[in-house]
Amino acid sequence: MNPPPDRRSPDAVIYLSHASGPGEPPDFRVSGAEGDVERILGPASPLLTGVSLRSVFPPERAGPMLAEFAIVLETGIELVREIPVQTGVLPISWLGLHAVPHGDQLRVTLTDLTADKLHDVRVAASASQRELLFDQLPIGIVIHGPDGRIVDANPAFAALTGLQPGDLYGRTLEEVAGLPHQLPPGASRMQVRSTTGVVHAVEIIAASLPHGYHQLTVRDLTALEESEERFRAAFDDAGAGMAIVLRNGQNLRVNRALCEILGYTEDELLRLTWKDVVHPDDLGHALTVWDEFDRGETSAQRSERRYYHHDGHEIWVQVILSVVRDHAGDALYFLAQVEDISERRRLALALRDSEQRFRSAFEQSAVGMALLSPSAKTLRINQALADILDHDFERARSLQWNEVLHPDDRADAGASLARVARGEVPSSRAERRYIKRDGSAVWVQVTVSPVLDDNGIPQYLLAQIEDISERHRLRTEREQMEERLEMVLDATNDGIWDWNCQTGAGYFGPQWIGMLGYPAVECHGDESVFKKLIHPDDADPVWQANEAHRLGRDNGTYDQTFRMLRADGTWAWIRSRGRVVARDADGHALRMAGTHTDVSTQRNLEEKSRQSQKMEAIGKLAGGVAHDFNNLIAVISATTELLLDDDGTVESRREDLDNIAAACDRAKTLTRQLLSFSRQEVERSEIIAIDDVIEDIRPLLQRVLAPGQNLNVQHGAEGIHVRLDPGQLELAVINLVANARDAMPGGGDVAVLTSTVTVDASQAPDTIPALEPGNYVAVEVTDTGTGIDSAVRPRLFEPFFTTKPHGKGTGLGLPTVSGFVERIGGAVGVHSAPGRGSTFTLYLPVATTPADAPGRPAAPTVTRDRARRILVVDDDDVVRRATRRLLERRGLVVVEANDADTALDVLGRDDAIEVVLSDHAMPGRTGRQLLAEVADRFPEVRRVLMSGFAGDGTVQAVLPDLDVPFVPKPFTIDELMAAIGD
Repeated sequence: MNPPPDRRSPDAVIYLSHASGPGEPPDFRVSGAEGDVERILGPASPLLTGVSLRSVFPPERAGPMLAEFAIVLETGIELVREIPVQTGVLPISWLGLHAVPHGDQLRVTLTDLTADKLHDVRVAASASQRELLFDQLPIGIVIHGPDGRIVDANPAFAALTGLQPGDLYGRTLEEVAGLPHQLPPGASRMQVRSTTGVVHAVEIIAASLPHGYHQLTVRDLTALEESEERFRAAFDDAGAGMAIVLRNGQNLRVNRALCEILGYTEDELLRLTWKDVVHPDDLGHALTVWDEFDRGETSAQRSERRYYHHDGHEIWVQVILSVVRDHAGDALYFLAQVEDISERRRLALALRDSEQRFRSAFEQSAVGMALLSPSAKTLRINQALADILDHDFERARSLQWNEVLHPDDRADAGASLARVARGEVPSSRAERRYIKRDGSAVWVQVTVSPVLDDNGIPQYLLAQIEDISERHRLRTEREQMEERLEMVLDATNDGIWDWNCQTGAGYFGPQWIGMLGYPAVECHGDESVFKKLIHPDDADPVWQANEAHRLGRDNGTYDQTFRMLRADGTWAWIRSRGRVVARDADGHALRMAGTHTDVSTQRNLEEKSRQSQKMEAIGKLAGGVAHDFNNLIAVISATTELLLDDDGTVESRREDLDNIAAACDRAKTLTRQLLSFSRQEVERSEIIAIDDVIEDIRPLLQRVLAPGQNLNVQHGAEGIHVRLDPGQLELAVINLVANARDAMPGGGDVAVLTSTVTVDASQAPDTIPALEPGNYVAVEVTDTGTGIDSAVRPRLFEPFFTTKPHGKGTGLGLPTVSGFVERIGGAVGVHSAPGRGSTFTLYLPVATTPADAPGRPAAPTVTRDRARRILVVDDDDVVRRATRRLLERRGLVVVEANDADTALDVLGRDDAIEVVLSDHAMPGRTGRQLLAEVADRFPEVRRVLMSGFAGDGTVQAVLPDLDVPFVPKPFTIDELMAAIGD
């Protein structure tokens, strides 16, 4: 058999050695290679030396081919084959194979036939395209016989006539287009009239055909102009370089892209021929192609060649050349499409260098590497993988993939490899266990990716194996720690929160939301999640504390207690603790994290404890209050008797009445103080002046003390404000004064002093308790009593610890004081010695925004015309009559009613009533309900509410809804007249 033709010069030669034993199917192993093997067999071909061909080619192809190789080696008969490559195993499409014996080996010559086959395909396709040209050409073509009857026409001509091509056959040109059947040769301008009467201006080129037949080429000039315009736009704006070239090589037209590629102006290129820019080494091949076009041997061709840029450097271009011929088949001009492929060529060269580097990187990589066939057979490994497996290199390279996998990982690993080999996934990554030489398991991360051929089909599989034993151990420990943390959070019912201070994004753990009765799931959101749940009265103080912490203005720890809404509509007390865990280079807070703890039960116990302390303090006040009331009653009684018996002057009676009024004022003030102190309220923080609060409770403190005990109050914090609950401060000071009283059974002095203190790190903790540096108000309560033994001092603030006799104390006074002060960031200091008295000092942090301190609310002013007729509603006859006497003394006409129903009946009958003054607590409907109905039914009547329960939270709660004046009992005539608008 003859060798391949000369034009198929051998590209590569490989040598094959017989690799099968007796009785085994034929097999050959690659023993050597010559020539450009990589171009034929792909970038991984250098790795094939020593590899069996059965492990490379699919079984259905390998079997017959190896059998033929065996026959050649046995008989000496040459083997010549042209093989289509359909599986994508090789980077070429057609392979020429010529096998001859070479000693005890086979010498196989490999030739790339892809270009030859592609040329044959293009020639065949060109003929087919020319057949399609007749139907797809936008120019009308019609063929008619000697008698003028049409024998063939394309759709473009039929469209001019308004008919279908099949309707034209056998009809004359005169009949369908208004044309004579004999036209002068050459081009002429005429009109075509369609069967529907439409007239087209056309250019007709008549050409004679054999046997008296003629072909007319009919161009609609309007459509042609539009088409030419579209062609010019497409030509000029094309991304690739374009040129229209005459047969002599002169450029007729060029576009901007070609000018940019070659660096010439349009005028410069139009003065050149294509030969002027072609590299001399490529000119011969280019001229051969040009001659083939000129001889009509080809109609289109693609080639790569070098052009000279205007500045003299070489550029690689791809030229796609096509020809436009006339009706006789002669070339009119050529259309050249030029693409700059310099970068592509550079990348191709770089790819070849990269492949060399890949081989080096494969062998020298510190990460384990393995090259596998698509069927997962091991073809090659590197030393790093042998080290991971603790095998010597020769032993490791003989191990197959599934031999080193842990038995429990083999099924999943095999499925992952198969998916990559089939191209179903681009790669796979998983953690596996490999078995080392000593049988122990090592954790590795295996990344498998395909090596694709030019058709995108996996040719090999490349596996990267990294030893992650230490990483796996650390991750396992971290997961165990997280599991323990989760168990702790479940056990303590603490909820985690994590907040991005810059974006506002937040994470809230399952317990965080679950403790409120909502589904215990993780929640991602922003601060709006928190704002929707926090009690409105607590929101501002909490956010101010949060901001102070983020700005570094607190003690470094965020610790706030507030209310949040439960799913059932009730309020839970939550303690939130945390801190800034990340700041930027300028110190701005980036991230905060912390926990929420439900302290509702603890808070309720504290509230009950505080109320118990109040009751205990009230009990201590009872003696003094009883004494004062007896004195007040004595004054009133005596003065009343004097008025009844005195026949003196009006002036002497005026003096007696003044004494009664003064005694009543003192009784009223004392009663209001007791009501304010004893009422139960939710703790509410506000900015207050310390000295004002101490001064307000001075009378109560005086009454706490026993006979023979003196009170001294000194104010030294004028104008200094703190944020706290005034009621809690009052309770704390009263508790300390009560303790001072009990420590001085024989009498003594108690001093309540206020001052300002600046704390810094240099001050000793035995002088001032451990506090964060800053400004504080000190409230100091000092007595001259028995003092406190040093053995007792460490237990002073333990709940239920007391040194008082049984039944004399609860042991909750000082813990209550300490708890209140610590909640606002302060501390309690104690200085005492037996026989030398005691000093308790409350250190309260100064408010950071004293300018926001609210002043005491001013009494509302009423500016209305004086009323003349008023309805007084009260179920107490004595109070109602006394109120009527006071109002009549001021000249008002008073109408009385003892309940709401009677009042509404009076209003319905007496339209002269201008004001309704109603008590709140009455049988049946309350004063609030009465005044609300008055507003609906008698909107022109003024409304005023009065009550003897001024400290009752229920009365205070209804006032905003009613928007009416309120006067507390007992009242003076001036207070009453101001309320009703006089």
